[in-house]
Amino acid sequence: MLRQFRDRLESAPLPLRLLVCAALLKFLCAGFYLPWFTNGSDFALVHGAGAKVLAGQGAQVYGDFFAYRPEDENTMFFMYPPAVALFYAPLAALPFRAALTLFELLGLAAVLGVFAVWARHRRLQPFSEAYYLAFSAILLFFPLDLSAWLGQNDALVLFLVVLALAGKDRPWLSGLALASAVWLRVFLGFVLVYLLIQRRWRQLMGTVFWLAALAGLSLVFVPWSTQLHYFAQLGRHLGIESFYDNQSLTGLFYRALTDSGYTMGIVNAPDLARVLTALASLLLIAGFVSVTLRGGGEADFDEGFGLALVTALLLSPHSDTHHQALLLVPLLLFLERRAVRSASLLYYGFFAAFVPVIAFRFLDQERLIAFASGLWSLAYSIPVLVLLGFWFHCAAGLRREALRAPGCAPARTR
Repeated sequence: MLRQFRDRLESAPLPLRLLVCAALLKFLCAGFYLPWFTNGSDFALVHGAGAKVLAGQGAQVYGDFFAYRPEDENTMFFMYPPAVALFYAPLAALPFRAALTLFELLGLAAVLGVFAVWARHRRLQPFSEAYYLAFSAILLFFPLDLSAWLGQNDALVLFLVVLALAGKDRPWLSGLALASAVWLRVFLGFVLVYLLIQRRWRQLMGTVFWLAALAGLSLVFVPWSTQLHYFAQLGRHLGIESFYDNQSLTGLFYRALTDSGYTMGIVNAPDLARVLTALASLLLIAGFVSVTLRGGGEADFDEGFGLALVTALLLSPHSDTHHQALLLVPLLLFLERRAVRSASLLYYGFFAAFVPVIAFRFLDQERLIAFASGLWSLAYSIPVLVLLGFWFHCAAGLRREALRAPGCAPARTR
């Protein structure tokens, strides 16, 4: 297999060979090198929650979250759904450094798994141009590297989402994968709206079943009273809405219209920020429903699924750069279309290359303090503005398919 990969690559055009080599080199450096030097700050939270579950202390999993107040300087606490603590319990049986090492290796395996499942699902001809392009696009995508560096699980979430899409005709497998992804990233629950619109009843019911099953299992380890208190607290103001790396509609409006410990907006009008966020969210949902109702049928279900992921990222109250690993699904889909490939490559280039400039700004905030006040604070929202542009790009592609003659499948290039 490796020899065939090498032999076919040698006959590929020079730019494609350079791209594949760059992807491999970057994957080896960022994928294998960086994880050994991270302190796994975010992983420490889930490891600690898993350890409490193993110790029979499920009632204390959300102690720091319940005690948190917006004026506190420390915003690091476990606030994922109870089922997530169960996911991490096996790793919590290991010492922290060993667990982090195993977790990073699982993340690398998930990245390679994303490519393997994607190539099979899209029937990419082995060692073809489309095959190499997908391989390089996945390995070069920066949000996956940021996720590994932070100790986040976005590579696994992306793998589960791709598995759910690839197994759409196997509702119980697809439902299990999607339900697991939803518990790990709650904003992905919006994908169920898309399944409802598309009347994918078996896939929808399979997902709901597994969501309920995992929730029921979590009750064995995290008491019902603790879970009720947790879900009641989810809607409260946390003071992190305007965080530098919140690239959702919430982040856009709260950075521009509130004063916080992160930025000072154009005006301090939190009520206006809240209202505009709600209105923009409703408009986005209405636009999504309108576009997907006119979809081209079964043939472009995948692209509608991709648009649902973009919509979910924008609607999420908190959407960081590492969450944008999910953008690989719609990006890969639209890179297959020659008619929109150039524009799609520009969007890919932004999220794969420019986003690091934004993502690392909070590591040395004093150097960028000039952008934390007034109109300049909009500089922190460049990614969410580009994400909105990408949403319209995907929506326009779906509309073009809807205008095709009924029963005419969209042309795809493998």
